[in-house]
Amino acid sequence: MQEIHIRLAAADEAAKLLQIHHASVEGLCAGQYNADQIAHWFDGRDETAYAQGLAQQRLWVACAPEPVGFIELDAYSIDKLFVLPQAAGLGVGKALLLHGLLALQAEGRQTVDIEATLTGVAFYQKHGFRILEQTQSKHGGADAPLAVVKMQWQAA
Repeated sequence: MQEIHIRLAAADEAAKLLQIHHASVEGLCAGQYNADQIAHWFDGRDETAYAQGLAQQRLWVACAPEPVGFIELDAYSIDKLFVLPQAAGLGVGKALLLHGLLALQAEGRQTVDIEATLTGVAFYQKHGFRILEQTQSKHGGADAPLAVVKMQWQAA
């Protein structure tokens, strides 16, 4: 993989973000979630799911040279971090995570929360997040609830 470059997502990239999000879930989460859960993961979600992050300039993409992952931040947490399956394990997620943590620290945040997928727990632990509790995500619907882990990172 080429060098990873992180930049703000452009307003016209919502479709690409949704594509990365889908590919990541379908390609990386099958070991921790069943087929029904993955099938319902995006119920009610479309390109508008990224509108707020794009408008507020809180959504960044990792490019190598094409987009291979993204991170979205809100005021106190990481809302989304997803990478294409072929980019997993190549430093894309780490680069995005470090970028997000630095951005939140620059805003004065000393703690950062995330609602991690079961797939992402070990990754976040490796980068200093601690487990707070396992719960159910609001995504996936009543027929296919998604187990997630609330985690927190604290600045040293």
